[in-house]
Parts: sequence; C-alpha cells; structure tokens
Amino acid sequence: MAEKEGVGAVARRRFIVGFWAVLPLWLVVAIFVFVLRVGEPLPFPRHRLPAEPYQPDRCTWTCHNHGCRHAPRLPDFLSADDGLFGQTVHGLHWLGRWAMPSRPQQGYGLVNLVLFCLLWPALMWGLYLKALSQTLALRELGRRLRKPGHSGTESASAGEGRDVG
Repeated sequence: MAEKEGVGAVARRRFIVGFWAVLPLWLVVAIFVFVLRVGEPLPFPRHRLPAEPYQPDRCTWTCHNHGCRHAPRLPDFLSADDGLFGQTVHGLHWLGRWAMPSRPQQGYGLVNLVLFCLLWPALMWGLYLKALSQTLALRELGRRLRKPGHSGTESASAGEGRDVG
C-alpha cells in the first residue's frame, strides 16, 4: 500500500512540474488569442501612437516616434551608435542583408522578430525551466534531510570525510 502512495505522490509531483513548466507558454498563447479575437473598441488605453509636441525639458512621444534630440542619460557604452544599442542595430541590419539580400529592410525585420520574439524568449524559458528544476531538487534534498532518523551529519558533497573543524 505504501508503494502505491509513493507512485501517486510521484505522479502528482510530475503533474505539478509539468503544469509550472508549460504555464508560461499557455499564458502567452491565451493572451495572443485574446488580443486577436477582441473586437472594437480595443481594451487598451491607446489605439495608436500619440502625437505630442516636442518639449525641451523631457522626452515625449515625439522622441519615440521621430528620434530623441535630448542629451542621453544612459552611458555611451549602452546608448551610443557605437555602443551596445548601436552595435545591436548594426548587427541586425547585417544579418538582415545576409538573410534577404534582395530585401534588406524586410530581412532586418525578420531577423529582429526571430531574435527578440523567438530566440530570446526561448532562452528565457530555458532558464526558467532550469530554475524550476533546481528549486524542485533543493526541495527534495530538504525533504530527505528532514526525514526522521537522518542525523544531518552525512554529506553528499565531494568533500565527504574532510575535517571541517
């Protein structure tokens, strides 16, 4: 009987792990379908990019829509044309010309979408799965260490048997 309870606990744990593993994917799909299926008027605060006049003391939507003329607040190694942002844009343009030589602007858009809408989220999801795996492994280790009869002096580390002092 105890063996069946163990099997049930393992199955329950696998279901919970699977649920948390695919939850972000289902949420993205559900939000995407919701946005596509929603009718007019859109349930968002804005329906198009606003047109605001330029203000010299702060950024407005004019800066977003037409480029910012204000002094940059981020360091040059991040925001300058030869910094991280500029190098990223240049790299995307280069990859766009390589991917679609006859239509480099469309290639730029394609590469931009693949990198930031496919590869980057896939990397983040992989890191999420790794964190989930490590969390569960730590919980299981904690459960084993709290078992009755476990003295807590045994070590599973590579330094087993060393005098620590």
